[in-house]
Amino acid sequence: MVFRRVDDEHTECTNEDVVAEISRIQLDPDTDYGYRKMTIQLMLLGFVINHKKVYRLMKKALLLKARQKATGKTYIKYRIVTLADLRKAKGWSQSDLAKKTDISQVMVGKYERGDAMPSIEVAKKIADALEVSLDYLVSEGVNSKFDKLTLKRIEEIQELDEDKKKTLFDVIDTFIRESKGRKAFSL
Repeated sequence: MVFRRVDDEHTECTNEDVVAEISRIQLDPDTDYGYRKMTIQLMLLGFVINHKKVYRLMKKALLLKARQKATGKTYIKYRIVTLADLRKAKGWSQSDLAKKTDISQVMVGKYERGDAMPSIEVAKKIADALEVSLDYLVSEGVNSKFDKLTLKRIEEIQELDEDKKKTLFDVIDTFIRESKGRKAFSL
């Protein structure tokens, strides 16, 4: 027997009433509840019921969702941008990069595989050809996440007067807040 509290009074409900309410809740496209979340939802609607009863009723009425295999926690994965990734993003072959930097194609291949390390001069040539900073190329330092265009813009922003900087930062903050809000609601 299930009870539902309405206006501080407990009224008796049949199992069919509970199943009908579960079915009504599942009609909402924004709800994708298993039996535990459904139990909480029913409790919020005033039902006095536990998760075991909800499980039995949903199973009998064929309202249970297929069990999803737990994949564990998900983490945002940061991946180091490799020389090959940067080259391919430009649509270049190894020989194209070799020509633009005056180094051999064989050496470009070795640098990409990690079989050899370029000298600072060669790394600078590669970074210039790919239009990224040396920090970005080697993925180290404060500026390692920024390409050359972004760094140039940051430098130009630094040269603006304080009022214009404040206005620009307010606009940027608005876009960032909006983006984070969209991401939070899409989960």
